[in-house]
Amino acid sequence: MRTWLRVTGVLTGAALLLSSVACGGSPAAPAPVAATGAAQTSPDAPPPAPPPPAAPQGGAASAVNLHGVVSHADVDARTLRVDSTTVRATDTTAIATTEGTSLSFADVVTGTTVHVKGTLDGAVVVATSIAVRDARISGTVGALAGTCPEVTFVVGGRQVATGDATSFGPGECADLADGLVVDVKGLFADGVLTATRVELPRPHHQTRVDLSGAIAGLAGECPAPAFRIGSTAVSVTGETEYARGTCADLADGIVVDVKGERASDGSVVALSIAFEKPHAPGPQPPTPHEDVEFSGTITAVAGECPAAVLTVGGATIRLSEATHFPGSGCGGAIVGASVDGRGVAQEDGSIAATRLHIKKGPSAPPQAPKSVTIEGAVTGVSGTCPALSFTLAGRTVQTTAATNFVGSGNCGVIVNGKTIEVTGTELDGVVTATRVKVSK
Repeated sequence: MRTWLRVTGVLTGAALLLSSVACGGSPAAPAPVAATGAAQTSPDAPPPAPPPPAAPQGGAASAVNLHGVVSHADVDARTLRVDSTTVRATDTTAIATTEGTSLSFADVVTGTTVHVKGTLDGAVVVATSIAVRDARISGTVGALAGTCPEVTFVVGGRQVATGDATSFGPGECADLADGLVVDVKGLFADGVLTATRVELPRPHHQTRVDLSGAIAGLAGECPAPAFRIGSTAVSVTGETEYARGTCADLADGIVVDVKGERASDGSVVALSIAFEKPHAPGPQPPTPHEDVEFSGTITAVAGECPAAVLTVGGATIRLSEATHFPGSGCGGAIVGASVDGRGVAQEDGSIAATRLHIKKGPSAPPQAPKSVTIEGAVTGVSGTCPALSFTLAGRTVQTTAATNFVGSGNCGVIVNGKTIEVTGTELDGVVTATRVKVSK
C-alpha cells in the first residue's frame, strides 16, 4: 500500500508540473506539502507516505473479492451467479484453476467453487480474474465406458472422467453402473469434469418391500420362477427362503407373504416367501371312474360354457352339457367364485363334473387407483434411480422409469429436505409418481 501511495504522489507531482507548464509558467519545483500532525524528518529519512488520493468525480470503481459457489452460469452472456451476486466476465478476464491451469468461461459451471476478483459496476461485479477451486454435480450415471480406474460417464448431460487420483466412497470404481445416482467433485476443463471424488449410494439405501396376496402368472421353474402379486412382478432366486412350504408349492391362487428388495426396474427380488397357512401335500389323484366330491374357489377358467374347464383347489374340473347347476347356471362359474360339486375321476386325473353348486360369487374387484397431487418436503429417500421411494406429506411415493421430472430431467433432484410437487396414482396407500415438479 505504501508503494502504491508513493507512486501516486510522484504522479501527482508530475501532474502539477505539467499543469504549470501548460499554463505558461516556468517549470519550477512544486511547493512542498507539510505533513499534518507529524514531526519533521531528517533529509536522509524516507519521505512520509502522502494521504490517499480523493475519489474522482462521479465515484471510483470499488475493488471486490468474492468467494462462493456458482448457482447459475450463462455462457452466452458470460455471467455467473455467485451466491446472490451477479459476476460478468470480459474478454480480458483471467480464468484458471487455483493451481494455474488456464480454463475457458464454459468450464465454470453450476456447482463450481470460485474466487472472483474485480470491480463493482452498479450491482454487478466485473471480473478481472476468476480462480476455480472445484466443481460438484449430482445425478444419474449414463453411458459408462472404459476400464477402472480410467472410466468415463455422463451425469446431468456433462462428461465425467476418472483416473488414478479419483477416490470413491462408499465402495470403489468397480461399483459404478448406469442408473446409479452419484455426487461428483472435480475440475472442469474443455467441457470434461475430471473427478477427484465420486460419492456412490450406500448399500443400505436399497428399498425393502413387503407384499401379500395371491400368486398370479407363475412362470419358470424352481429354484428361479417368477410371478406377480397384484401389479408387482416378483422374481425368486436360489437364495430365497421359504416358510410353511417350498418352491414346489408355489402356484397361481396361493396366498403368500413376500419380503424382498425393489430392483431398479420396479420389480421385487424375493428374499423370503411365507405361505399363508401350513401347506400340506396336495391330494392324491382319485382313482379313475371313482365318484368324488370337491370344493374350493375357482382360480382359473378355460374355454366356454357348457364345456368350460375350471381349476378348483388345484383340481381340474371339466364341465359339460350333463353338468347340473342347482340354483344357478354355468355362467356363474367364474374366477373367484366359491363352489362345491361332485363328479367322476378321469384317466388324466381331471374330474368330469356331474353337479356344480356355486355357493358365493367372486369378491368385489380390487380398488381402482385414484389420481392425486401432493406437495411437501421429501424425507426417507431410498432406492436407486429411476426406482426411488420416499415419504411426502405422510404418504409413501415411488418413482419409475416412466416418471416425468419437470425442469430437472432426472430423479437426482429427489433429496431429503427438497420441497416438491408430485402428481400420480394412489393404490393401497402408495403413490406411483407420473410427474415430479420441484417447488420454487
